[in-house]
Amino acid sequence: MSKWRNATGPAMAVACLTLIAACSQYDVFGTRRDITIDQPANQSFMTMQTTAGKVLTTPDGMTLYTFDKDTTGTSTCYGDCAQYWPPLLAGSGAKEADFLTLTTRTDGTKQWMASNKPLYTYVQDKKPGQVKGDNYNNVWHVVKVQ
Repeated sequence: MSKWRNATGPAMAVACLTLIAACSQYDVFGTRRDITIDQPANQSFMTMQTTAGKVLTTPDGMTLYTFDKDTTGTSTCYGDCAQYWPPLLAGSGAKEADFLTLTTRTDGTKQWMASNKPLYTYVQDKKPGQVKGDNYNNVWHVVKVQ
């Protein structure tokens, strides 16, 4: 009987990690996956008071950022950049509202923008309200709201 327990232990651990990853916005290595917001803009974004002030967040409270190297209405963050700064993608049911609009990425996916600047999350922000990416390399900034 002890051989059975020893053989199933690793398999159960892998199964549990897979289940946790499937239900999470992070993969098993703790890397944040892209977030897609399908609902209309005015029902999908939140604001939260943080150490950087009141900022725009995803529905689950993850801080949103802009990138100074993006040109107006166009994302320049791809490849390695997008691994650390996942773009905030829009689902097929996304609808623009007020200052929240959409842009099309080079792969054809839609990305949310605030005031014509593409929006991103940051992989080092692990909990709602964290702002670890604010002023990163002096080119990444939280989206402040009043």
